[in-house]
Amino acid sequence: MAVAVMSLGTFLPFVSFDAYGALETGGVVPREFASLTQSQDARWIVVVLVILGAAAALHLTGRHRSASTAALLIASLAVVALGLLDGSNHAERVLPGLWGEPANLSQLPGITPDLGYYLFLGGAVVAFAASLVMASTHLRRSSASSTPLSSTRIRFSG
Repeated sequence: MAVAVMSLGTFLPFVSFDAYGALETGGVVPREFASLTQSQDARWIVVVLVILGAAAALHLTGRHRSASTAALLIASLAVVALGLLDGSNHAERVLPGLWGEPANLSQLPGITPDLGYYLFLGGAVVAFAASLVMASTHLRRSSASSTPLSSTRIRFSG
């Protein structure tokens, strides 16, 4: 579910900003939008989302639990880091991808996070929390199944 929310957030407007050099109409400044698909990190985001989805599917089907748990933790932490990185410092990693060159962000007043930012980051935090729950459940199950033989009691009735 978190992967679906993050995927949706990837395509929705991530940041919005006042259109530079646009004419005000009726006292309203036109706004422009940029999504994560226009980011410098767009390829990495897609790769990490695919890894996260595949690891979640493997974990939920019960196959390769140890490897999928590790992949879930690493991928979900990477997604949180990418979301924070792309949303920080006036989205300087998102906007240059829009124009293909480094932008002079001081010329773009009113840069604000948009719906895609909140969906992506919210989904990333939920994915990280879910991966922590899956990891703790996996560790509890693996430690319970590896109890030493000396701690088990055998009763003979006679």
